[in-house]
Amino acid sequence: MKGVLISINFIFCCFLLFLDSSTSLPLCVDSSAPFILNSTLEFCPYNGSTCCNSTEDAQIQKQFQLMNISDTTCASALKSILCARCDPYSAELFTVQSTPRSVPLLCNSTIASNSSQSKAVAVEDFCSQVWESCQSVSIKNSPFSPSLQGQAGRTPSKSNPSKLTDQWQSKTDFCTAFGGSSTSESVCFEGEPVALKNTDSEAPINPPHGLCLEKIGNGSYLNMVAHPDGTNRAFFSNQKGQVWLATIPADGSGGQLQLDESSPFVDLTDMVYSDAKLGMMGMAFHPKFAENGRFFASFTCDKDKWSGCNGICSCNSNVNCDPSKIGTGSSGVQPCQYQAVVAEYTANGTASQPSSAVSAKPTEVRRIFTMGLPSNTENGGQILFGPDDGYLYFMMGDGSGTGDPYNFAQNKKSLLGKIMRLDIDNIPTKVFDLSTRYSSHTISVHKKFLFFSPLLISIYCYLSGAAEISKQGLWGSYSIPKDNPFSQDNGSQAEIWALGLKTPWRCSFDSERPSYFFCGDAGQDARDLGIMGCPKSQIRWATKMNIIAGSEVAIAGSVLIKGSHCGRRLSRDGVLLGTWDLYEEVDLITKGGNYGWRVYEGPYPFTPNESPGGNTSKDSINPIMPILGYNHSEVNKNEGSACIIGGYMYRSNTDPCMYGRYLYADLYSVAVWEATEDPVNSGNFSKSRIPFSCSHDSPIKCDPEPGTSLPAIGYIYSFGEDNNKDVYILTSKGVYRVVRPSRCSYTCSQEKATTEAPSPSTSPSHACRNFSIYQFLQISFFLLLLICFV
Repeated sequence: MKGVLISINFIFCCFLLFLDSSTSLPLCVDSSAPFILNSTLEFCPYNGSTCCNSTEDAQIQKQFQLMNISDTTCASALKSILCARCDPYSAELFTVQSTPRSVPLLCNSTIASNSSQSKAVAVEDFCSQVWESCQSVSIKNSPFSPSLQGQAGRTPSKSNPSKLTDQWQSKTDFCTAFGGSSTSESVCFEGEPVALKNTDSEAPINPPHGLCLEKIGNGSYLNMVAHPDGTNRAFFSNQKGQVWLATIPADGSGGQLQLDESSPFVDLTDMVYSDAKLGMMGMAFHPKFAENGRFFASFTCDKDKWSGCNGICSCNSNVNCDPSKIGTGSSGVQPCQYQAVVAEYTANGTASQPSSAVSAKPTEVRRIFTMGLPSNTENGGQILFGPDDGYLYFMMGDGSGTGDPYNFAQNKKSLLGKIMRLDIDNIPTKVFDLSTRYSSHTISVHKKFLFFSPLLISIYCYLSGAAEISKQGLWGSYSIPKDNPFSQDNGSQAEIWALGLKTPWRCSFDSERPSYFFCGDAGQDARDLGIMGCPKSQIRWATKMNIIAGSEVAIAGSVLIKGSHCGRRLSRDGVLLGTWDLYEEVDLITKGGNYGWRVYEGPYPFTPNESPGGNTSKDSINPIMPILGYNHSEVNKNEGSACIIGGYMYRSNTDPCMYGRYLYADLYSVAVWEATEDPVNSGNFSKSRIPFSCSHDSPIKCDPEPGTSLPAIGYIYSFGEDNNKDVYILTSKGVYRVVRPSRCSYTCSQEKATTEAPSPSTSPSHACRNFSIYQFLQISFFLLLLICFV
């Protein structure tokens, strides 16, 4: 029996090792989201949202029974402590400053005044209660052993100490080890399920009066990534595959974005296939870019135009999909002609050190990922590094565009409709990485130097590792993090971090609370649902996510129905909705989370027009509903919305009234929202649509939008964040920065008085504008084998 308890505690503590250093969100000890039980737990008092199923509940009961506690008061306290593993906040309770704990953090003082936790605290703190009731009680296999807590306790007077007084010298020592107080960023355990206070009875949380913007550039970009060196520089990229390194002017300086479009940092247009829906959708720079020069691009390629576009088709027998039955459709594109690619590049060799590099070579160092897409529809494609774990997150849409007929998003054997989590620092055995093993173009073999092409060596050695990649069932050169939710599930793709997404469009981590991982997920558009019977004069078509940076010819959006009674009308729960009244959402992504598509679209049940790939029943999943969202008609009752553009949790001090609020928008740029969490740490958000305007002293003048009080900023493509945590809006007409509210005459009581406004800058904006056979023969086969396998 003792072995059983040790095994339970060992497995539990192993889960804790994978937790982030700061959670502050309802999460279980394995970083997954709490779930809703269909039945009642028999032992632990956690029903509704919980982290324990009936099996785990029974294990906790067995552990408790084996402790054989004779005192009823102590037994009650120990039961509540063991059952805290089921608490929706167990990740926070069992981890303090990255240290896993054998018991939850016991409330050790009156809860702090700034705490988000309920103030229904006993007169004496809970840690003291545990000591007083259990200090002289025998507890077999006690969870309070100093060794389990990683601390030195009292030298035991007995060979098998079972009482607290055998292990700890005093209540002070005990509560120093196991106690703590609740703050605004953490919770503690007080003997009952954690309850957060709500601000309903207090002063209401008022939204900011408005969002003030300044225009600092005229260029149109899809991605912005702050330079990893922490300076005022950032990388910008467009959909065609060009990346620029820019210098951002200081806030209040009146300067413009210093970016020369005639001199890109790197140009990948020869590899990227770009059209209205496809292209370079993401870029990411390694957290240690300043040291290793590694950066990554996510784009689509055309296998008919580039020999390097050769991944496995995502429509295959493993997911019950036959490419021959999909057909070419109206676009004339064969299934998997277009492929999703994540490739690695390097800034090494272009400067004395990567951080000072102003250019990079468009030579691919390593292929991280390649997968054929079933159609030419939107597929997300953003990549970013996790701020705590350093893994690469890759956002992938369902790839279908028409109600996900093959049910890819719910199929764990498919990577479509998923967020993937990849380890790009530990690659499969024998896969060669030229950039990390050699810094020059010369290799010494038996004291003789041979010159060679790095590209050919890299290609050859990549192929030499292909067998290992295939053996592991991977889609490229990466490895699977051990704590990925399906890493041990042979029936699932181990790359999956979250599933049930349609088109994740712009995701971000909260820089202060990395467990908060926000993703905007663009919903189904009306054309996808088969709207029929409307005269052409009454319909304006715009397929979701049809973005061409620098152009307004094609836009992202839904079908706009001018005739309210034409075509098929949709209903939800018997309520008629407009043909275009569909849902856009923001999800809070957690480990193994299922976000419902296509069983649900947002909070609404969804039924596709066709389903050759089968269906997933509502009862078979525990969907996590969106934290935020809107119906299309909420943006404009006559035209609806386009699609959601996920943003950032605002963490800059520039606009103190926006601090701690999530900022997001609709592509049509007529709607911008802020969302506030209440209670703090609850994961519950309420949104407010806020007005926005351009400052009168904007470095580049903003044009007015005819017929409205809003500035004409164009279509919103994305958001960005710099190293100062200032937030930027990337649009079809330029780059806009969120600035002090007073510059737009918005009132913010928290804004400090500033000096006179800057003068607009008069500087111009720049944003308006194969190896030979001989080289191959230089390399001997022996040399290649030596390099690859040494």
